[in-house]
Order: sequence, then structure tokens, then C-alpha cells
Amino acid sequence: MLVTYLEIDSKNKNGNIMIVDNNAKINILLIGSCRITAYLNYFLNDENFGKKYNYVCILVFLPTMIELSMNIMGNDRMKQIIRNSGILIREYIINYNYFNTVRTQECNIYKIKDSFEYDVLLPNYDVVIYARDIMMYDEDMKTTFNSYINNAVSLDSLSEKMQLKHKKELEKYYNIISKTDVPELKVFVQNNVYNKRIGCTLNHPTNALSLEVYRLILKNKFNKEIPASVIDVNSKIEFLNSDAYKSRYTYYDRTILNIMLDEVMYDKCLSDRYILSNDLFFKP
Repeated sequence: MLVTYLEIDSKNKNGNIMIVDNNAKINILLIGSCRITAYLNYFLNDENFGKKYNYVCILVFLPTMIELSMNIMGNDRMKQIIRNSGILIREYIINYNYFNTVRTQECNIYKIKDSFEYDVLLPNYDVVIYARDIMMYDEDMKTTFNSYINNAVSLDSLSEKMQLKHKKELEKYYNIISKTDVPELKVFVQNNVYNKRIGCTLNHPTNALSLEVYRLILKNKFNKEIPASVIDVNSKIEFLNSDAYKSRYTYYDRTILNIMLDEVMYDKCLSDRYILSNDLFFKP
């Protein structure tokens, strides 16, 4: 069974948080961003969970979910769905009222249900590690790159600043990982970041990264291994990728950041056009 992000999005927009109802006695509750899509599909296709649970998903940033997060204490039906959940899979959420997943926030999910049999904190993926993203989302780097294109800054100067930014972003992500229930993910990232794509965009991880997170969840929380059925579903669709706006592999990724991906690389001329375009839907 496959459930796309758009299906979750559509149900949430209609005020429905029960995404898959298997008429089970207990729910798995997933709270966060679009990144929860992969984990929903992994649980759905894992025989250890699968039809033994119903699946509740909350995309906290949608207007309907924001409204629900403010009013849920007066909604007995929605509260009961959450209270029927035995497993909580959560991103770090602090700005969404009763859908906050941190106890120190005045309003949080634990005010609805104090504890869950299994409570799993995921690492939020919000990092800029590829050249185009570094240049597009950091104003100082954007200025530096424009200066480089206009021969006002040397390639060495551009390289030094880009490498430093890349290093800081990885360190930021390692710090995020260290505070979650899958701290071992840092080793996977360190071993793969320069030879395997781990992000489609600055906030969309690839299946490769999400699958490793799931493997560690099973190992750390459930003492189980990934079944073949999950590996199979993981190979069928890249849950958060769109070729229309995926960060492209550029000349600067290879020559400055030493990222060696098995992908078609934009040459220097095309890389320059791509980076300068500021267009998420760039067409070469």
C-alpha cells in the first residue's frame, strides 16, 4: 500500500486526521511536516505494524490543522483519536499550539495524552548542503556568488566561504540528530553525504536518508530489523522528490564541495545560469 503526500494533504485540508483506518484498536500518530510521508508508508508496509494499527497524520503547517491545533480541546472526537494512539512519531514542533511536540511549550500534544507506549523523536531535515541551495538561501553567499560572476571575488574566496557554510550546515544537522531518538544517523550521513544524495531540497530528505532513520527507529525502539516489504516500497517511489524543483548537481558541488554523485552534472556555464536564476523550476 502506498499513500502519497498529496493524499495526506487532501485529507488534512478537509479536517480529517485519520489517514488509514484499518478498524484496528490502536493508532500510530505521526506529527510534523511533509517528511512524515515516508514513515507512514514504512509502517504501513511493515508486517510488524501494517494492518494492526490505524494511521493518524497531522501536517502541522496546513491552515485546517493550525485551526484544529487551537481548538482541539473542545473537540472530543479528535482528542479521542489521539488518545487511542499507542505510538507517537514526531518531528520537533514548537509553534503549533496543541500539536507542539515539546513538553516545555505551554500547549503541546501531551496535554491531550500524557504518554505513549512508544514515543519517537525524528530529526528535522532543514539544511542547505548543496551548492545551489547554499547560494539561493544564504544572502551573504548569494552576494558573494554574484561578485564572483562579475569578477569582483576570486574563485578561492568563493570556495572558502562555500565550504565553510557547507561545514556549518552539516554541524547544525549533526546537532539536531544528536537530540533525537536516532543519534547514530550522524555516522550514516558522514559516510554518505559526499557520494550519495541525502536531500532533494533544503527540507526534503531522500528515501535513502529516511529509510536509514526508519531502520534506526526499529533497532532502537522495537528491537526489529527492516523487512523486505519496506525496502520494496522504498524503491517504488521517491516520496518527497519532484524533478521540477530538486536541487541539481552542479559544477560547484563537485569542484568546491567534493560531492561525487552518480548523476548528470550541470557544467560550469549551466551551473552559473541555474544558480543565478533564483527559479525553483529552472529549465536548462
